[in-house]
Amino acid sequence: MRILTLFSVCLLLATATYAQSSFRLSPNLNIRDTAAVREELYRLADSVFAFCQAKKYPIGLALSASLVKHRYAEAQQSLKTLPQLPKDPKSLSALNVLQELAAWPGKEKEKLQERIKTVQKDFRPDVISSLKGAFQPGYASVLRHNIFLSLQMAQQYKQNLSFTKVTDLLQYQAIQDFLDKHHPVLQETLHQLEPTQFKKIVARIPMRDGVHLNAFIFQNADAMERQPAIISLSPYPYGREAERGNIWALHGYNYVYVDNRGRRTSEGENFPYEKDAQDYYDIIDWVSQQRWCNGKVGTTGGSYLGFAQWQSIRKAYRHPALKAVNPAVAVGFGVDFPRNANMFTPYMLRWAEFVSGTESNSPKFMDENFWYAKEMEMYRRHVPFTQFDSLAGLPNPFFRKWVSHPDYDDYWQGIMPNEEDYATLDIPILTVTGYYDDDQNGAMFYYNNHHRYGGAAAQQNHQLLIGPFDHAGSQWMANPMQSARAIEKEAQIAPYRYMISWFNWVLKGQSKPSWMKNKITYFATGTGQWKGTSSFADLTKDSLRFYLTSTKKLEAQIPDTQQVLTYRHDITSLLDSGKAYQSILPDRKDQNNLYSPHTILFETAPFPRDIQLADRISAELYIRLNVPDADFSINFFEITKDNMRVYLGTSAIRCRYRFGGDQPKLMPLNSIEKLAFNNAYIYLKKIRKGSRVRVEFGSSNSPSIEKNYGFGGIVAQESTQAPRFIEATIITDKDHPSSIKIPIAD
Repeated sequence: MRILTLFSVCLLLATATYAQSSFRLSPNLNIRDTAAVREELYRLADSVFAFCQAKKYPIGLALSASLVKHRYAEAQQSLKTLPQLPKDPKSLSALNVLQELAAWPGKEKEKLQERIKTVQKDFRPDVISSLKGAFQPGYASVLRHNIFLSLQMAQQYKQNLSFTKVTDLLQYQAIQDFLDKHHPVLQETLHQLEPTQFKKIVARIPMRDGVHLNAFIFQNADAMERQPAIISLSPYPYGREAERGNIWALHGYNYVYVDNRGRRTSEGENFPYEKDAQDYYDIIDWVSQQRWCNGKVGTTGGSYLGFAQWQSIRKAYRHPALKAVNPAVAVGFGVDFPRNANMFTPYMLRWAEFVSGTESNSPKFMDENFWYAKEMEMYRRHVPFTQFDSLAGLPNPFFRKWVSHPDYDDYWQGIMPNEEDYATLDIPILTVTGYYDDDQNGAMFYYNNHHRYGGAAAQQNHQLLIGPFDHAGSQWMANPMQSARAIEKEAQIAPYRYMISWFNWVLKGQSKPSWMKNKITYFATGTGQWKGTSSFADLTKDSLRFYLTSTKKLEAQIPDTQQVLTYRHDITSLLDSGKAYQSILPDRKDQNNLYSPHTILFETAPFPRDIQLADRISAELYIRLNVPDADFSINFFEITKDNMRVYLGTSAIRCRYRFGGDQPKLMPLNSIEKLAFNNAYIYLKKIRKGSRVRVEFGSSNSPSIEKNYGFGGIVAQESTQAPRFIEATIITDKDHPSSIKIPIAD
């Protein structure tokens, strides 16, 4: 959700050098005094200059400070040190463009025209339309609000400001000043480049219980005929909805962005996930009857907005005007958030705080240092997970309700679609997700259930687009770097354009999109090709199975004699922060010191030929456990011929849920039980000849996940300071074939 500018990327790349540096706010700063805040930022800008000069850092790191202090020659020099834009870009970041324009006073029009010319020609109307939505006084107001919230949080928690936070604040101040002064000339320039006029309508949509929801409607002001409507129901009051709303309007749709209950100026109680089904029906009912709508309604959006669309198809609340649904990276409530692999994660509080209250609280959500510190404090002190919100000083009703339902019980099941909902669903659906998407398991949960319970129409009308995209890239634009990985040029698509062409097909009767290769359109990473298949099962032509052995080798044949390997780990032991968070590192040269000392590594021999993955990698382990419950994870890696460590996925299991999240059953002590590790992400890539597959097995012992001490009670309430040893004996023989399975397409 973070807005990553080119400047931010530079800062991230240099994090190891200056991350520990911090800046102190003036003790008596009145953050409600605009003039005082401006003077404080000037002072911080001087501190940034002094800091960079003392450390001999690149001039580019002081860009924001240069802009705030009107040192334009230095700002222009800083811009030259930033990474160059890729050739033929399909999009431009409004923040990046505004930052660049602010460095050239008096040349705003000329520089804007130059920047637009760097955009791939057929994407220029989209980019210009988006910038028309961004270069508004409302955007400056959002930046002002973010400055206030950042300073408020620093004062509330008596925090010093990190270098990154200071440069963000300076950037916000510089850009808001620039927008306040120059937005009319920017709009005039954009209109000259692309004359389409847009209008924004603010509406109050009535719900059946008398509540009114706030909505923004974006339209082409020159449209003469009624057009289909595309709706997004969202808990995120960004203030920048026009950036995408204008693009939908440019392509012939009324785009309706609706705030969830209790958010921004929407009335009613704000409690995520619980009333979206009935609200979506009422929204569609109102929209479909408006004079500007032709009666056909579709839905779109990603993450929570994807979840909400799966509420709109519930049989009891499905409106007849709903003709097409486009859920991207859809959250599976209780499936992959706030429970993931049947375990809670501290991120659930971070997100709960983000969507609490009426307005957006991006600065708190983005404060990596704050959340990292609180996670590590809970981890090091063995604080029970239920107390995390109190430890963070953020008591939260969403967090407390969710954590009170550790099983996949009636609460979660009552909100998620059921078998009848899927069985009666026959309208066209386009699901979008990515190999690096945090919510891939949620998106695939809906997709698989629809195909499992739906009829023939479901099988035919549900399309899936999947590629090497992260959570953000799957929703709108796949940039050259996705989840810290460089992706192939052929994969650098604009998913939103694919979505629009799909809507043109199903709502406007235009030709079937050429990008659709089959029911599933996927990118075969490592081949540079988009391909199609009717299902992952059809794509899988064979499977490679490798068996775990006591020598820690993965063998292609079941051992003749029983292989036994005992794993022993004190779950109260603490990992240093580098080891605890190592799984988030991007692909890199293999270094065994990155691995936790509390894991076991298994490895295959080098592959004699290339293989193409056709589905998720999985594992089945037969384990004898000394405690009634435990959490385990398996990381899968490709180790290339040149020793590059390439992440292939992670699968995790809480032993009590080995029969399913709705069927908790503790492990019988010292009895052999099968554990299925089958929730790694789908990653359709080529593994090259000479590569090996490595498996990293161990207890889930990390600050970023709820800790299971293995007592067998309510995990979120458990804790201990005494040593607590988890002893798992892995057994491999003909009756207990502990193995990994690699589905392949050839």
